[in-house]
This record gives sequence, C-alpha cells and structure tokens, in this order.
Amino acid sequence: MSSNSPISCGSSVSGSITPSLSISKMKGELCLFVSPEIPQGAQALEAPLLRGTAHMDSHPKRSVLHICYRNTEKTNGYWFVLDGGRVRKNPISGRCRIPGLDSHICTKPFSSVTFRGSMLAPQGPADGALRAAWRQNERQPTTQPICFAGGGVAPVFHSGEKSGRLKPMGRHAVSGRRCPPAAALVMLSPACSFTRSAVRLRPRRTRAGACAWCRHISVKPGDLKPKTVPPRYLGQPSPFTHPHLVKHGEVTPGLTQTEFELRRQKLALLIEAHADKLGPSASSGNHVAIVLSHPISYMTNDIPYPFHQNQDFLYLTGFLEPDSALVLYGRARPDQAILFVPRRDPGRELWDGPRAGRDGAAALTGIERVHSTEELGLVLKSLKGTQLWYSTSQPAHPRLHQTHVLPSLEAGPAPRSLRPLIHSLRAIKSPTEVSLMREAGRITAQAFRRTMALSQGDVDESVLFAKFDFENRIHGANFLAYPPVVAGGNRANTLHYINNNQIVKDGEMVLLDGGCEYFGYVSDITRTWPVNGQFSAAQAELYEAVLEVQRSCLSLCSPGVSLDHIYSTMLALLGRQLRCLGILRAGTSDADALQAARRFCPHHVGHYLGMDVHDTPDLSRSQPLQPGMVITIEPGLYICEDNDQAPEHFRGLGVRIEDDVVIREKGGPLILSSGAPKTVAEVEKACGMG
Repeated sequence: MSSNSPISCGSSVSGSITPSLSISKMKGELCLFVSPEIPQGAQALEAPLLRGTAHMDSHPKRSVLHICYRNTEKTNGYWFVLDGGRVRKNPISGRCRIPGLDSHICTKPFSSVTFRGSMLAPQGPADGALRAAWRQNERQPTTQPICFAGGGVAPVFHSGEKSGRLKPMGRHAVSGRRCPPAAALVMLSPACSFTRSAVRLRPRRTRAGACAWCRHISVKPGDLKPKTVPPRYLGQPSPFTHPHLVKHGEVTPGLTQTEFELRRQKLALLIEAHADKLGPSASSGNHVAIVLSHPISYMTNDIPYPFHQNQDFLYLTGFLEPDSALVLYGRARPDQAILFVPRRDPGRELWDGPRAGRDGAAALTGIERVHSTEELGLVLKSLKGTQLWYSTSQPAHPRLHQTHVLPSLEAGPAPRSLRPLIHSLRAIKSPTEVSLMREAGRITAQAFRRTMALSQGDVDESVLFAKFDFENRIHGANFLAYPPVVAGGNRANTLHYINNNQIVKDGEMVLLDGGCEYFGYVSDITRTWPVNGQFSAAQAELYEAVLEVQRSCLSLCSPGVSLDHIYSTMLALLGRQLRCLGILRAGTSDADALQAARRFCPHHVGHYLGMDVHDTPDLSRSQPLQPGMVITIEPGLYICEDNDQAPEHFRGLGVRIEDDVVIREKGGPLILSSGAPKTVAEVEKACGMG
C-alpha cells in the first residue's frame, strides 16, 4: 500500500451532508478516518501485493463501509491494523481517528464488503511491509479463518457461530512480530472465503474536541454463504421465486455469480493489456469501462416491444432490467464493478411489474456496489482525466448516453472502443455456455422434426411458422431467436423472406431457417424438405449436392482454420457441383466456376453464434478458429425460376442446410443441431410421421 494514496469514499445519497471515509497510512499504521467531505467517487488503493477499493453507502439510520481487496500474488494472507486508540484529531488533515474495535456476525443483505480467495484487508506492521500470517506456535501459514485483536488471538470464526466483542487470548506473532494493539486480522484460506464482511459505522455521542462525524466501528465477518436474495420477485427469475430454474448462487439459469465475476475480471485484464500497448502516457492512468443496457422500445403508443437486453451488458452482469449501466474499473481497481439500476417505484411497478432495486440487484448479481441510475452521471463526472472505454457508435441506450455518458466523454480524452474487447471474450464459450447452446440446439432440432411431420400436401407457411414457434416454446425455449424464414417453392431464393403467408403447394419444397433463445443463448438451424414427404428426382439431386458440400465444410471445423478459409473451400466445392449438375458446362474453368458459385450462393459459409444469432460481429471471419468458438456452417444453392441458364427441372428450387458447430481441441467438431433430420432418408421419414 502506498503511504500517501488514500481511498476516498463518496456518499450515495445526493444532496445530503454525509460523512465520507478515507483510508490512509499515518505513523506507520493503517488508520480509518471519517470527515464531512463528499468527494465525487472513489480513488484507487494500491499496495506492493494488494489492491483494493472502498466506498460508503449512506442512509438516514445506517452507514455501511464497502471494501474490496484483491491479492495480486499467490500468498497465504495478510493482516491489517485499525487504530483503536482514543479519538484524536490530526492537526494537518483535521480528521479524527475512529475509536473502538469489536466484532459480531453480520447477516443483513446490505452489509457487503467482499474478501475473496486467500487474501485479507490492508497491510499491517509498523514498517508497512505485507507479510504472510502464521498462527501461534505454527511454522506454516494458517489455512483456517482466524481473527486477531488487541495484540492477542481471538476465537476462529465459523459460519453461523455467534461472536461478541473480540478479547485477547494470549500473545501472537506475525512473521516474527507481535501484533500492535487493536490489530485485526482476517485470514482466508484458498478453499474458503468470507463472501460478506463489513465495517459498520454506528452513531455515537460526540465527545468534546472530537469530529462531529466520529463513529463507533464494528467489524462484522460474514458467513461463507452468498447473499440472501430478497423474498420477492426481482423482475427476473431468482433462486427464491424460480427455484426450478435458478439455483442458489446463480444469476441466470446455469451461470453463477462466479462466472460473471470472472468475465469482468478478464475484461479488466484485457483493458490493462491494451493500455500497456498504448505507451506510458496511456498505461499510467486509470481506465474505466462503461456498458449500458437497452431501453424499452415501443412499437406504438404505450405498446412495448418484448424487451431484449443488450448482450454485452448481459454477458458481464446477468441483469435483465432496462435502464441500467455497468462501470468497471480496468486498471487501478481491476475487480471493482459498479452496477446502476432503476430505483424502485411503486407507481411504475403497479403497471410494469416489480424492479430489483439496489438490494435485489446486489444479492442477485453478486456485485457489491449498486447505485441508482440517476447517480451514473455523478460517478462519471468524478472520473475527469480517466481513460474511458466505451462504444460510441450506435449507443445501446440513447437517453443514458446523451444525459450521463456524453458529458464525460466530451470532458476527457477520446474514448477507446470497448466492443471488440468484449466480443473477443464472448467468442470463446465456457462449458456452461456450450451446455446452454446444446440445449437450445436440441429444442430447435425437435421443433424441426415435429414441424416436418405437420407438412402434408398443400400447407400454409403461417401454419408451419406457428407450429415451429409452438414446439420451441413448449419444449423450454424462451422465444424464437429471430423471425424465421418459412419459404415455400421459389420464395426460398429470397434469402431473408419472412412474410410467411403463402401456400406451399403439394410437390414443392419449403426452406425453414429458424432458431430459439434459451436463457440468453441461441440456435440457428436451416432445413429444406418436400411438403408432401417425398423428394422428386431433381429436388433430391440438388439437395444431395448441397449436403455433400456441407459435410466437407464440417470436416474443416477445427482450431487454426478460419471461416474465410472454409468459405473459399465451399465456393470451390459448389463450383464443382454446379458442373456435375449440368448447370455449368463440363469445360468451365475453375475461375469461372468460382464466380458462378458466388452467384448461386451469394452468402458466406457461416458466422459466429452465441448470445446473438450473428454473434460478435466485431470479430473478423479471417481469424483462426479457437476451441470454444461456436459457428454455423450453411452452404446453399439458389436457382430462381427465371434463370434460363439452369436446366428447367432445377428452376425455382432453393436449398440450404445449416448446422451449429462447437470447435473442439480434440475429437472433431461438436454438432449442436445433430438431432434435426438431415439426410434424404431422415427427412422423408420425419415427414411421414404426421
């Protein structure tokens, strides 16, 4: 910890005189001070092996100090000193030391300071050195949670165990030193962590000559359990209201608070790495990322579109409410996130449904620092001179951008684009994400099978649309991932045909391109089949040609190969098939066949897939594929009915076959959509099951 780098903590209640907190080092000790200052936001605390942050939430009847520390090296723990002596005013700063030190279990959800992993609160000995902690008469660092106070050792804390004021229980040495008076140590082993501990400030009677804002300190180690989610509906599924969907410790089904925190930490490290590449002038300052949620959009007066969260915001928080924001410190506070959420409003909640509020959002997401959205501008204003990482093109939330973000952008250095960094993280799926996408693929594959069984003779495209939608939802999908293409006959040659209101005649084929969303992750599958259940000779010939190309492309899906390379291979293979089908003359050169393939298949071989259908668009398709990436492979041949160059029996036919593929290090690609009928025999069998 730098001896002259205090943490300043601002009030979260605007317009009121509330004490701010600072942590600084004086006379070789770490001391806590309280003053009536209201600084705009919090500054960083740095130490040789430790980084941390702090801020204070205020309330007319309570105040809670939030502290978060991060161990930057693999050590067994650190200890820190609270000055527990008499109240003394510093003649230079005018601030008062905090008197007293006691401890008891804190169970209230708003008391939220996080100590994680094998780390402690700030540093301790008189020389300011950070040291590993040993229990009394032991030669190795302790692996159990333990507290020390008053120069002695106190009882070990366990989850749910009651504890009162800490009392000395004998002498104790830390790396050869006695603990000075009123020293407090909270030791965490790598296998356990206090998920909530708080220093709680209580009003006490002011003494003569003391600062009016002096408070009594209580150190409150929490238990080892995550915060209790409030027993009410939070605007999205939670372990309390939807235990059949969301397990304890999860933010969204299958995705835990730990996974979301890891994503935020990875983004902070990416920002730090990119800042180092920008040179000393850029790497020396603080870097802050800003991600906005989506607003509610309206199709007409008072009629909203179904809300769909900004995927970048959802990826980092798991929070589904509109009008929210995330501020992430990327350098000096690498694991510090601030979530801004709408205030609870009984009037609006009567019409629009419950909101999570600050307590609900903190408990659900695991983000300790939660403020109302109205405070976003104040926090950003305090970041003057900070390098902001923010995507200015097409802001996710135009009103929040204009009101809160834009003034800060204009007052500081030019922002750097954040979207490519987030997309580079989103491109690599975790095992949990792959499981969610596998389920989305299974649901959609089942929907294809049942929709094929419905198509007998003449059938309306809208009926197939409705059947496909129903089967996805009834088997667990939240909704369709996009308006599906249900194109019969020659309409299959319109690539994004979504009218879906014509009759598919007996003897024609229908091309259905659709997918579902399953708790934030999507599928995207295309199949083409004859509505009467039997391929004609021409239909089967064209279908088999596309299927052969698709199989060849699937075999190329491995690490190190790019989508652009697979696309080039697809064009070459389609050119060869066009010659075999007689659509091109046998003597057509490879170059001419390649150009013809681009005309008969005017789209790419595939795209990235994940939280979006066309996922992570900032990623180039020329970059090598990596394990964990998910892509689509979707070759096609489209021969319009007015194409007089093609043989007549092929005119008016359009075929596309699309599968979802996970890139794996070993074992070849994993096909998420393998349950959807694909071969001629499988398709005809599925159509005959109606």
